[in-house]
Amino acid sequence: MNCEERGLESHIKSYLSSWFEDVVCPIQRVVLLFQEKLTFLLHAALSYTPVEVKESDEKTKRDINRFLSVASLQGLIHEGTMTSLCMA
Repeated sequence: MNCEERGLESHIKSYLSSWFEDVVCPIQRVVLLFQEKLTFLLHAALSYTPVEVKESDEKTKRDINRFLSVASLQGLIHEGTMTSLCMA
């Protein structure tokens, strides 16, 4: 394995080792935080309603914003395509 391949392997291993903490854990924390009120947050995400997070630490704000971004399905519907989630 050459130097470039080792560098790439190191970068990929680093990325994958933090993937669970960076991607799954924020969603889990938001689900646990909102519990029965999660439907309100999902509705806000799907309807692109702005959500203001008050009286919370930066990590929680970041988790909520990440959750809203993922739950919004933004990017799945493209103009000019024949299919749409609205048609499903």
